[in-house]
Amino acid sequence: MTRARGFTLLELLVSMTLLALILTLLFGGLRTGTRVWEAGAERADNLARLQASQGFLRRQIGGLYPLVERDRNGPPESSFEGTREYARFIGLLPSHFGFSGFQRIEVGLVDDGDGAHLGVSWQAYGAEESLAEEDRSALLMEDIEAVELSYFGAKTRRGEARWEDEWRAAEQAPRLVRISLSFPAGDRRVWPELVVRTAIDTVLPASRDADEDEDEVE
Repeated sequence: MTRARGFTLLELLVSMTLLALILTLLFGGLRTGTRVWEAGAERADNLARLQASQGFLRRQIGGLYPLVERDRNGPPESSFEGTREYARFIGLLPSHFGFSGFQRIEVGLVDDGDGAHLGVSWQAYGAEESLAEEDRSALLMEDIEAVELSYFGAKTRRGEARWEDEWRAAEQAPRLVRISLSFPAGDRRVWPELVVRTAIDTVLPASRDADEDEDEVE
């Protein structure tokens, strides 16, 4: 009779070492794959958020209403107001917001104490601020470094069109609105410079009335 041959201690040690090495490689690859998957999902989420934010801004700024506010003590002025950090105008919100009618919309920098964000707020046009019953605001891009807006157009009908850092006391709204966004160091998000053409290429009512008066005089 022959005696069954078993494994030696050295063979068991070698086998266990190889098994541990294989498991280490497998788990390392799994962790790497998980990190790649999470990074890809984060990039996709950031891209979707960026596209949604820029699409919203294009629709709202591009479709702003060229309202002229008249003051008995001064000349008519466009309701559009803009600085390097925000822009205010009159427009309509998408139906899913649940608010109908014209709204006074503001887009720009929001600082809530925890950081800077790109946000939007709105209020029914003509309503007093004290009547606001709820927070009507939303964040478009969170945790940003800075936002910079600029405006192209002529502030008066006979003025020269050029880029401006501010848009106040103008007879008409700008033709173009440019929004630049920067992120903190190390943030991989990229904001392509956004330039929106407003749907305003006509003479505002105030200027139109002035032309009619001049024609009657002639």
